[in-house]
Amino acid sequence: MGNYRNFKLVVYFVAGGVKRATREQLEEDLAFFGRHMRLDKVYLEPYRDHFAGAEQFDLCKAVFEQHGIEVAGGVTTTCPRADGDDRQRMFNTFCYNDEAMLATLREVSAFLGSRVDEFIIDDFYFTNCTCGKCRAGRDAYNTAN
Repeated sequence: MGNYRNFKLVVYFVAGGVKRATREQLEEDLAFFGRHMRLDKVYLEPYRDHFAGAEQFDLCKAVFEQHGIEVAGGVTTTCPRADGDDRQRMFNTFCYNDEAMLATLREVSAFLGSRVDEFIIDDFYFTNCTCGKCRAGRDAYNTAN
């Protein structure tokens, strides 16, 4: 059981925060947070459009663990728009027919698998890509059903 009888208090720490975090700032933020709530778990995100970096991820993980906070991982499957990428993808979600994006997902998954026992894929796992392969796959699926 956690700090509370009926629930666990969990937060999601996005890649931008992981990338900019310092030990001093994390300690200060945890002290402030601890005056109001008792945190049980954090999902650390190493990737959202870009990698936060292994050193930064490990620093954040160490600080949270030193405070007795369980650490898991999270990933958001978004990527920056490349020059010449004319596919329409709301929120820049991955195209799961794009080998480079799939390679990034494998890399992030392997990274998290080497550092935490659990990780979640954020709700941006969806896609609305309009490339030819994605449209053909949707059309075939909708025709069959």
